Amino acid sequence: MKKLLQGSVVALFLTSVIAIAAEVTDLNTTDAQNTNSTFGLEDSTAPSQVADRYQAYQGAVARYIADMSSGLTVDTQSTNTTYKVTANNLTTTLIDGWMLALQITETNGVSPTLNVNSLGAKALEHEPGSTLSAGAIETNQRILVSYNETTDTWQVIAGAKRPAGTSYSDPLTTRGDIVTRGASATQRLAKGVSGYVLRSNGLDAVWATVVSTGLDVGAVTKTHLAPGTVGNLITWNESRVAQEVTAGEAGSILTSNGVGQYPTYQAAAAGGCTFVSKSSPSNVASVSLTGLTEYPNYMFILNLVPVDDGVSGHFKISVNNGGAYLGANYNDAAIGRTSAGATDTFDHAAASVMQWTESVGTDTGEGTRVTMWMLARTTVAIDQHFRFAGSTSNNAGAVYSFVGGAHWDRSAASNTSDDVDAVQFLFSSGNVESGTVIVYGCPDS
Repeated sequence: MKKLLQGSVVALFLTSVIAIAAEVTDLNTTDAQNTNSTFGLEDSTAPSQVADRYQAYQGAVARYIADMSSGLTVDTQSTNTTYKVTANNLTTTLIDGWMLALQITETNGVSPTLNVNSLGAKALEHEPGSTLSAGAIETNQRILVSYNETTDTWQVIAGAKRPAGTSYSDPLTTRGDIVTRGASATQRLAKGVSGYVLRSNGLDAVWATVVSTGLDVGAVTKTHLAPGTVGNLITWNESRVAQEVTAGEAGSILTSNGVGQYPTYQAAAAGGCTFVSKSSPSNVASVSLTGLTEYPNYMFILNLVPVDDGVSGHFKISVNNGGAYLGANYNDAAIGRTSAGATDTFDHAAASVMQWTESVGTDTGEGTRVTMWMLARTTVAIDQHFRFAGSTSNNAGAVYSFVGGAHWDRSAASNTSDDVDAVQFLFSSGNVESGTVIVYGCPDS
């Protein structure tokens, strides 16, 4: 029975956690040390003392719970700056950490004090060194206080509205506002524009637009770039790192070196023609090449098959970019040799078109293939000349090669000062069934 009672008393003590008051200062967190003559239950405790000591434990715990949960009402003789209260605990000294739950009967004045069990009036603080300001605790408000032995004050742990000497005025006026710290005080940052993000300008928080690069538009100017070499360019190399392209020799050309390589300056090719375009006509009346203005000379490579059999290959020029093709003042001549050794010549009499071949066949494997040069396109002092060479599979099944020339007589035309800027190819009758037309632009040197 004695052992059972000892276990019950220890369990009750653990349930009460720690009852901090003078009545229980003799209690020890080590079970075996609780052997004092008032509360202890040592092995030699007489049976007649067990009930008294057990009841003493119960009384101490009950008084502690009453002081912490029911809200001790301050005495009626208290004023709003000198609160008095009688605690249930029978302690005769103030113990560090002693906690009480109080109900205040009158809103406090400036720097109030609290006197518990007539042990002396001690300042009520919200935090160490700062007493409560007037109105921090209102009538019938409950607060939780704890004695701080170091500062010899009662510290309000919960319930006081604000620290002493401070006041709070809500700076926020609009939904979405936020509070930030300014140079010397709390301030309002108005809600930002929809889609803006909160950023720092080094001193304050500000709303700013989102920039995918992490920089504001226009933030990097020429003055932010590191000094470089005159004439060099900036690109990215195969490792996607910024790379300078060294300025080339005078007259050199910036040239691409392909995907994954940065460009370099290279010497310009001497002479040579530049590819302009390629087309594949299909069942069209004619093939018109316009916009021939960049180069003084052009080369045309034709590989065409007619719809009609036995037709001639014709061409015209325009001086208004294909708006109208001239129909007069042409002349041409050619000479060729067949695969059988026969000579074939023509001197086209009609001045309405120029001709490069005749009797073109339309069967499989037939057609005409010719390379033609338009020379000195911008030289208005002379006629517009063409030179051509090629071969034709005619409608008789024979193949003949030919060379020839044609020209437009500027002196007989009214547009003597206009440059030729378009050429049209067609057959003497019927459509162009199929083929290709390739155009190159050629410099004078």
